[in-house]
Amino acid sequence: MKYLIPFLLVSTSALSQENSACTTASNLHNFLTQKYGEKPFVKMKDGNNRQLVMYVNPTTGSWTVIITSGEMSCGVSAGRDFSPVDPERFKVEPNKEPS
Repeated sequence: MKYLIPFLLVSTSALSQENSACTTASNLHNFLTQKYGEKPFVKMKDGNNRQLVMYVNPTTGSWTVIITSGEMSCGVSAGRDFSPVDPERFKVEPNKEPS
């Protein structure tokens, strides 16, 4: 199973690049926050030191996962109906962003 996840990330990342979903990290961040109202929710690094970020709009439930390597970021996947498994665990105080 631990080998399947990197394969899926590489496969979906390559697919995103074919669809021109790649741009600078700041451009992609601005696009997701301005067009979809999504904010960074989770950040993590993979075994190749690439950063993955999940953006979420808690009001609409839309979400996007991006992968960043160097200055370039690519959309990996996006969807709708986001909800945490344990909402209390992820509760954010008003006027505060997740850290």
